Amino acid sequence: MEQTEVTSTVETIVEPDKSMVQINKMICHFCGGAAISVSDKVFKPVSELGSGFADVEFHYIDTSRANIDKIQPLGEFWQVETALHGKEKITGSGGERTTHVKDAQTSINKYLDKGNWTAMKSNEYHVVVASGSGGK
Repeated sequence: MEQTEVTSTVETIVEPDKSMVQINKMICHFCGGAAISVSDKVFKPVSELGSGFADVEFHYIDTSRANIDKIQPLGEFWQVETALHGKEKITGSGGERTTHVKDAQTSINKYLDKGNWTAMKSNEYHVVVASGSGGK
C-alpha cells in the first residue's frame, strides 16, 4: 500500500493596529434655513451608520434661529452677525435679502477660523449644503 503525505498550512491573520489607521472625517456645513431643514431629514441618518464609516460632524450657519429651533441639531450652530440696517436690526432673511450679503461675507471668515477649516487636511472632507431662498 502506498502512503500519501498530507501537509497543511496555517495562516495567521493579523488585525491592523487601529491606532495607526487614520479615520476619514466628513464635515457637513448646512447654510441657510432650507439646508438646515434638509440636514434633519437626509443627513442625520448618515451619522447613525455606525463603525466602518467616516466620522460625521454637523455645523449649521444661518442669519436666524428660525429653522434650527425646529430640529434636533447634532452639532454647533453659528448665527451670522447682522449689522443694523436702518433703525432696526434684521434677524434672518424674512427681511430684505440683499442686506445680508455683506453680513455673510464678514461672518464666513470668522466661521472658518473657528472651525480651523482654513487649510486642507488629509482625510477631511467637507460637504456644503446651502440655500438662499428666504426673504423677499
